[in-house]
Amino acid sequence: MDTQSYTVGTEAGLRQEMEMILGKKQLCKILIFVENQQTTVAAENLNEVILDVVCTEKFRVPEVIAEKGKVGMIELPKSQSTDRLLQQADEIALEVKGSASLDPDIPSDAYTLTYLEGSDNYLRFPLKLTDCNGRITFVLRLGRDKSVLHTFFCHVQDLLALLGKRTVRHGLIYSRIKYRVFISLGLRVFVRYGELTLALKSWFKIR
Repeated sequence: MDTQSYTVGTEAGLRQEMEMILGKKQLCKILIFVENQQTTVAAENLNEVILDVVCTEKFRVPEVIAEKGKVGMIELPKSQSTDRLLQQADEIALEVKGSASLDPDIPSDAYTLTYLEGSDNYLRFPLKLTDCNGRITFVLRLGRDKSVLHTFFCHVQDLLALLGKRTVRHGLIYSRIKYRVFISLGLRVFVRYGELTLALKSWFKIR
């Protein structure tokens, strides 16, 4: 039986409700956000995204989503976990599988967040996309017994579409927005060059 899930109308459910009333456990949710980067980055980093895994009390979810939105973080659709009962200082470990990899230079224990009631509990990390046509699976486990708190998967293409990006040759990822800006600037230069050419022709005709 999943002892961390919240059930109603059973003996286990009544016990869980008592734990919440006594303040021993809190009803929480896990959410996943991606950073909507608007800055220019080096070409070698274009296949990398920044993610936030957040653990918060259920009643704070709308507030957390709003606050993350203010700093350019987008919630991954359908990434919220079911209701989970957590106690103070519970540790939650992250696993990533599929078409993405974590930074090998970051120690594995760094991909663990600690739940503290009323705090901003989140884990921020870079994620390298290894196959633009693949799928990524996120697994969140409770540290004290390794039970699975939450599993979520998404297709890489859906993640890129959320950020307004597209794939090109050699596996690099470019922003559609930047591409449009480039085209726009190119047209402006072309138009100005044409105007200059016409102006010079007119000047020489007058001469």
